Amino acid sequence: MIKSMKIAFNSMDKIEETFNDTIIVYNTYPPVLYGNLKTLCEDLDVSYHTYKAKDFPFKIGEVEVFKIPVKRGQRKIKQKE
Repeated sequence: MIKSMKIAFNSMDKIEETFNDTIIVYNTYPPVLYGNLKTLCEDLDVSYHTYKAKDFPFKIGEVEVFKIPVKRGQRKIKQKE
């Protein structure tokens, strides 16, 4: 799941893409990481529609749920000539 993609030109006429994602953290001990909220809700057997409109951080029961931005890296693509 790609949240946003930044494209920049470098001096060698190639395009660099930076992928920014978020990881959902279910803050138990040890913390459990999810790629999206729907998977978290399915694992916990709670309604996704109840939590999708809430702002982060929020709690499911007594456990806090928050998200962390993650930069997954860059890849270079040759520009068409």
